[in-house]
Amino acid sequence: MGRTKTYELAQRGEFPVPLLRLGNTYRVRRADLLTLLGIEQHSDGAGVAAPAPSIENTHSNH
Repeated sequence: MGRTKTYELAQRGEFPVPLLRLGNTYRVRRADLLTLLGIEQHSDGAGVAAPAPSIENTHSNH
């Protein structure tokens, strides 16, 4: 996402994660971004990609 679009969404209150407004600056919590991206954060601060959900074949070849 580009800078212009990011600020547009922030100003409209439509950014996909909560934002902190500090004067003219927006800040976003790292944990919120990791959650949005589906990345688990461990207690040591390292982010590890969550395993992809399994997809079962629901179609029968009979």
